[in-house]
Amino acid sequence: MQKVSLSSVKKWHWLSNQFYLPSSVKINCSHCSEMVVFKLESSFNDAPRTAFYFTGACPSCDENVHFFCMGVKKKSDESQDPDALFMYPEISFIRRTKDYRNYIPEQLQTSYESALTSYNSKNFIATSVGCRRTLEGIFYYLLPEGDRKKNLATAIEQAKGAIDWAEPLNNLAHLIRKGGNLGAHFDETREPNENVARAMIDLLEYLFEYLYELPANIKHLENHLEQA
Repeated sequence: MQKVSLSSVKKWHWLSNQFYLPSSVKINCSHCSEMVVFKLESSFNDAPRTAFYFTGACPSCDENVHFFCMGVKKKSDESQDPDALFMYPEISFIRRTKDYRNYIPEQLQTSYESALTSYNSKNFIATSVGCRRTLEGIFYYLLPEGDRKKNLATAIEQAKGAIDWAEPLNNLAHLIRKGGNLGAHFDETREPNENVARAMIDLLEYLFEYLYELPANIKHLENHLEQA
C-alpha cells in the first residue's frame, strides 16, 4: 500500500452523521498514470481497527483503485482528520510525496506538493517554477519579518547572517533559484527537462531535511537524553 497525503482529498463528508471520511481523492491512477479524481464508493467499516475501506473507479481507464482510511475520527474527537490514508495498488512509476508537515509550515508543504504534482505530470517547466516558488517560501520563513520582501537572490545571501548557512547549501539554493528562472522565462533554446526538474526536487527535499527535520530530531533526542 502507498500512503496518500490528506491534502489530496478533494471532499469530505460525515457518514451517518458520525464518521468523518473522504468522499473524493485527486491523485494519479495506479493503472494509467493520469491525474484524476476518484469518487470513493463501496465503503466497508472495519470497526475494531477504526478503519474504512473504499473502492474508486478511475474516470480515465475504468480500473479500480482501493483506498484505506485508518484511524477514522468521530464527532466527539478533538481532531476530525483520520490518522492516514493509503491506496492500493501502489503508484510505482511516479515520485512519492514526502510528508514534512511535522517540521515545516503547511503552506510550504502545499507548495512542495504542487511542484511534485507537476513533475509527476511531466510538466517540467511548471516543476521548476514550483520549486523556485517553494524556495521563496523557505526564505520567507527563515528571514526576519522586515527582510521578507527582498528578491530571492538577495534573500539567499542574507540568510548567511541569519542562520548557520554552509557554503554548499548556499550554492544549492542558488541552483534551485536559477532552475526556476529557466522555467519562468521563455527561451527558445533552453528549458527545464526531466533531469533538471528531478534534481531540483531532490535539492528542495534536502533543504527541508537539513533546515527543518534534522534540527527538530536533534532537539527531540536532546530532550530524551535530559530525561534519561
